[in-house]
Amino acid sequence: WPQFTINYHSVGGFMFGGGEGLSGELAELYSHASGYPRPTGGGGGGRSPLGYRATGNMNGWQRSVGMGGCLIELASAADPEFERNLAGLRAVLERLGAEGPRGDR
Repeated sequence: WPQFTINYHSVGGFMFGGGEGLSGELAELYSHASGYPRPTGGGGGGRSPLGYRATGNMNGWQRSVGMGGCLIELASAADPEFERNLAGLRAVLERLGAEGPRGDR
């Protein structure tokens, strides 16, 4: 299994995912570097920031099998926000390169 995945969707202008441990740390790094907020709510009875109920989603499945990841809700359906997402990806890769995916360096 991959340690962490990043998938993209639109439109929302925020991100989901992370959880605890390394996955949560990586999601926080991505959020900080890219500027995508990580809203609270959704799951646990909270109201989802999506505005609709998502079923059968990839992040839900990943959590169920213990795989870390995050979902980026692009702010626009027409713009991939390349620089913003590159900054987030670089932050994640820098962290993984610094200590390895399991902190084994």
